[in-house]
Amino acid sequence: MNHGAVSVASDFSGLKQAALELMEEARSAPARKRLEELARGSANPEEILQKIGSNRSLAEGYYARVGYLMELESFLGMGIQLRFDLDMTELRGMLSIAAARAEFDRAHPRCRGCGARLEHEWDKTCNECQRAAAAAGRAN
Repeated sequence: MNHGAVSVASDFSGLKQAALELMEEARSAPARKRLEELARGSANPEEILQKIGSNRSLAEGYYARVGYLMELESFLGMGIQLRFDLDMTELRGMLSIAAARAEFDRAHPRCRGCGARLEHEWDKTCNECQRAAAAAGRAN
């Protein structure tokens, strides 16, 4: 018997961490894609791509479980009636995701101009909206 094994389904702090990492990953996906495209055109693309790496800190099972719970959450949000009862690990897991989402929303509020996620909690507008406002100010 392995006493060091962790049940992913009931490791709620781990699920919250995985959810936060997935949200950060989704937020930074466009910038990451640009870096990957630049790396492919460089002399040593493999080395650069390896340095870009992944920010995931947990076993893959955590991210799979979060994906499953987010899917359940979306079905419930659409009003779809499930043909099975949710167990406490699913319910508490969805609460962990809700806590992660609230933390992510605080850390990355939406731009007041366009709604894009901002880098820092103290930011009010994104760089593009700031540039547009500055250009509009110069035009007046």
